[in-house]
Amino acid sequence: MPKKVSYCERLLNAKRSFDKRSFRWKLINKRTRILVGCPIGKWQPRKQHCKVGMKGYKLLKAVAPRTRCKPGDLRLQKFPGWIK
Repeated sequence: MPKKVSYCERLLNAKRSFDKRSFRWKLINKRTRILVGCPIGKWQPRKQHCKVGMKGYKLLKAVAPRTRCKPGDLRLQKFPGWIK
């Protein structure tokens, strides 16, 4: 059984301000991923393209076991591979 990985999750913007079809995961570095989306009304579904550029919604940072997250961040424990 694979080991669990701990993440600190920080919300950057409200989910309701994004088009639900536009969310994408981007890799910042080996330990940090960001979920980005396109603001409502700016997503082009046929082209799968955002007119104004993607904005950050959620930031996930892998942390060592027993490491505290910054105040306001949520701690998650998941198996590696739950996120691609």
